[in-house]
Amino acid sequence: MEITRRPRIADPDFEASPGAPPVRLRDFDPLEYQRLVVNPFLAVFGLVVVVRVGAWLAETRYPALAMLAVVPLAFLPLLIQYHCLDCGQTGSYVHRDRHACPAVGARWNHGSRSRARFPSGWAQLVVWGWILGSLGLLLAVHAWN
Repeated sequence: MEITRRPRIADPDFEASPGAPPVRLRDFDPLEYQRLVVNPFLAVFGLVVVVRVGAWLAETRYPALAMLAVVPLAFLPLLIQYHCLDCGQTGSYVHRDRHACPAVGARWNHGSRSRARFPSGWAQLVVWGWILGSLGLLLAVHAWN
């Protein structure tokens, strides 16, 4: 026995018309209009603390406890901070898409994006990664000699 599907009646309240643009959940994306400075130093400090605690646990009577120092590494991205140049608010970089101050809304209303002269938060984070990675490598080479 073959099962056939009944034709459905189109409901314009729940279905978009075939030529309509896709439905967006937000009116605008605040990430496109923000001016943020990324600050990873709290996360770097947290990394240093986790490494030192892991080294200390490795030297105790139960060195297998040092593997517990890996758990806080999952929370280090929450310690990366952003600072808004418009309103001065500081928050976690992971939650930067929730920040929409009045200046961001005004930029959206005027249609001007401020990213032309200022790098995006992701680009700043990549640059900080290269700088801190290079410094870490230099410190490791210095400690080796």
